[in-house]
Amino acid sequence: LKVVDQFNDQLISAFVTAGNHRFVLLHDTRHEEGVLWFFLELYELFVKVTLNPLYEHGQPIKSRVFHERVLSIASKHLN
Repeated sequence: LKVVDQFNDQLISAFVTAGNHRFVLLHDTRHEEGVLWFFLELYELFVKVTLNPLYEHGQPIKSRVFHERVLSIASKHLN
């Protein structure tokens, strides 16, 4: 986890999992602890979804519930 780049006035942070999945976040403040907790909770949610036997590995996650939970995690840690 770290800030890997900057785009205009936005920071780009990246998180790489043990399974080599990459999460990228574009944000405007240097709130590293909040970004860390966001990525950790996002990863936990991602693992739960991908362990579902109905999920086809390598396919995009097209779940409204997943999207809503990601937004909830973001509002909890990134505000």
